[in-house]
Amino acid sequence: MSTYRTSYVRLSVRTATKIDARLAAKIKAGLNVSASVKAKDELSVISSVTEKSLKELNYSTKVVTRGSRTAIEASGKGNSKLLVLIEHKGPHFGTGISYDWANLADKSCLVMQKELTAKMTQNGLILSDDGTPEQRHMDPRGGHLIAEAAKKRASDLATGILLCEESKTDYYGNSYEEYEDYNSRRRMAAV
Repeated sequence: MSTYRTSYVRLSVRTATKIDARLAAKIKAGLNVSASVKAKDELSVISSVTEKSLKELNYSTKVVTRGSRTAIEASGKGNSKLLVLIEHKGPHFGTGISYDWANLADKSCLVMQKELTAKMTQNGLILSDDGTPEQRHMDPRGGHLIAEAAKKRASDLATGILLCEESKTDYYGNSYEEYEDYNSRRRMAAV
């Protein structure tokens, strides 16, 4: 499993002596709404590009979105299994992507990861390394992400990982239903 961070959004409103507190509060509220919409758009775009890239590499995919998190379970290339977790972690941390491979007895996951990363870049998603070291588990059953998802005994790994650490709202206080409605409308508009 390796972790990548793609972007940052920083919100900052400094109140000058000539700006009253009410105006500063309105500006900050407007920036928070704007950042929330940007976060939803960013999550939707990253999820779509990731799914498209996997399909172009002949993986079958299942995508599940809840709030500020999307999970993609992919199957293909032999008996390989991939679990991708895409999470928006707030304005200071941006959106992170975590990967976990299973059903591979050798280091072929490293090759598959490079292929996926290259395809995602080709499709317009530039990933930046956040300095988090890769965790190479060398366990054909998968690593931490897949193990946590399996503990939930959901119908699939994508749903399982989203049930882990699930809360009622995201960083901005939006309910999961708001994200699901928004993402549904975005997907319908894209078709």
